[in-house]
Amino acid sequence: MEQNKEKTSELQKCPIHKKKLKIFCIDKICDIPQKQICSHCLLQGSLHAQHQAQTIEQVDQKIKEDAKNLHQKIQDLREEDQEKNYNFEEQVRNFEKQVVSSIESQNYDIKQILNSITSCEYIDLSDGTLTQLKEQGLNFLQNIIQQIEGYKTNQKILEKNNLKKSQDENSNINQELISEINNNNNLINFAEDKQNLTHEKLALNEYNQNLYTLNIVLKLIKGEVKLKSNIQPEIIDKLFKYIQNCQAEFKIFKDNISTFKENLVLFLNNGFKGQQKLKILQHKSPIFWIEDIDDSCFASCGENIYFWEKETFKIKGQILLQSFDESRCIKKINDLHIVVGLSTGSVQAYEIRYIFNEDYKQTRIMCDQLWNKTKHQDEVTGIFRVNSKQFLTTSFDFNIFLWNLNGEIQKKFMTHRSILYKQSIALYQESYPFELQQYNDTNNENKIQYFLSISHDKTIKLWDLDSQQLNYQDCQHICEEVVPDHEYAISICFVGKSNKFVTGHASSFRIYQLNINEINDRQGEQQENVFVLLNHISRVHTGIILDISFIQFDQNKQNLNTNQDCYMVSGSEDNSIKIWKFDFNQNIIKYILTLKEHFKYVQSVIPIYNQNSIKKEKTKNYQQQKLNFKLVSGSLDKNIIIWE
Repeated sequence: MEQNKEKTSELQKCPIHKKKLKIFCIDKICDIPQKQICSHCLLQGSLHAQHQAQTIEQVDQKIKEDAKNLHQKIQDLREEDQEKNYNFEEQVRNFEKQVVSSIESQNYDIKQILNSITSCEYIDLSDGTLTQLKEQGLNFLQNIIQQIEGYKTNQKILEKNNLKKSQDENSNINQELISEINNNNNLINFAEDKQNLTHEKLALNEYNQNLYTLNIVLKLIKGEVKLKSNIQPEIIDKLFKYIQNCQAEFKIFKDNISTFKENLVLFLNNGFKGQQKLKILQHKSPIFWIEDIDDSCFASCGENIYFWEKETFKIKGQILLQSFDESRCIKKINDLHIVVGLSTGSVQAYEIRYIFNEDYKQTRIMCDQLWNKTKHQDEVTGIFRVNSKQFLTTSFDFNIFLWNLNGEIQKKFMTHRSILYKQSIALYQESYPFELQQYNDTNNENKIQYFLSISHDKTIKLWDLDSQQLNYQDCQHICEEVVPDHEYAISICFVGKSNKFVTGHASSFRIYQLNINEINDRQGEQQENVFVLLNHISRVHTGIILDISFIQFDQNKQNLNTNQDCYMVSGSEDNSIKIWKFDFNQNIIKYILTLKEHFKYVQSVIPIYNQNSIKKEKTKNYQQQKLNFKLVSGSLDKNIIIWE
């Protein structure tokens, strides 16, 4: 016994100075494991010299006071929570009644929507439109089910993350004190109590509140409306907002269904059935560009360039390229010349020769190369006709060049900070409504002064082709618009001869108005209100929109009036083609039809017309000539599909 007492007394003494350990080192920069020291350890020359220290009794008292304060705070929180629960009971009962009413109303709306979907007798089952419309409604309801599963997953993740977060916070809070008292069992016990109390406090606040929110929302979606009594006011606000959003989406969906019948019938009356007529498998590489050449043929760009007869869809001519070249774009500049852009950055010009038979029917197209220029540092993505002697080119090297037919660059436009795609330019001209005319009227010499460019850097820029700067100097843009929401800006197209234009982004359309008067009236001043955003239509595709074209039906109205509705077609990275109705007055794009046969990105889709497709229809006021048309699409799957 005496030996044990002697050992205990030796353990309580400083091993160096043989004095009692009455002091605890609390210095933050101290890295010595032994914190319990004697008074001599603080003297100069010792390990803990000039360190901050307190007596063991002082440290112990401080821990006890902290623990007592935390106990009191926890008790106050519990009493406050009980009082809130008591006050909220009446609110919860009223809230349950409102939720039940809202859910019953939504269930009724869903039944009405499903009834309207299943009673669409005006749609032919053979073209798949009824199935598609049903899928649209069921997909909307499926989204709610997916939200339920998402809430389940989020609930587990939240529980795990909050537990880890609270443990990390507690560890940071108590790390300093624990390191100070790691050799004193009594003080360590107090620290562990403090850590447990802190965890309980966090659970009462953030952890449980978030968990309650998820549970309640999940039960509401499932129809289980009996809520817990300790619901918070902010949770009630969130739930009401959620219900209001659901009701708004249901209303939009019902409106879309009510207008779908009218739009679809009007569109189908123009002779387009939305069916695949033919699939052409000539190309051995992806197809990047489809171009309407004249009233008898169109062209496709891949490893080579092929010209196709519009009636028989047989090859009418071809341009064979070298093995290391691939064509990316083609444009007819006038009746005698076409220009081709290549993947190597080269631009080639060809002279067109037509071969006729004895009946003066065009049978073959021959192309003789005039020149080959390499000015771009990366592949040429687009060619855009300005007039019968000039054209613009875009490239992945961020630049736009203005060329003449002699192969000379007349102007360089220092454009964007990112790449330019195949439809990155739209030419503005009052009497030149379409880049793709009915018969591609290449002799149209109406003046083009301005053009727009759009890029992956999320900007739209306006340029003046009549700039007085010398040839081959860098032209600066007039004004610039930054696309909001950080959406990729890929394609752009003017709507008819109006000053409205549509831009294609990552799964959305934007409708703008270009105010040229703002430019003319404020020469030399800061340009404002040149670009006016009229509407933003989201979730139109599930991938980036790569191509936009407009369809015309009336031969007598090649130039669309600004107050006339028209139809639009888009190709996307979601492998689909969609047809839309553009409402000029309301600035709305309404869905009509989806075409799905490609299994890779749809790079190009255009309407094609010919003289034999014109039909006459008598109306009350006049005899109207309508243009039956076909759609031609090219994809990265190497296929050309003809739609009728």
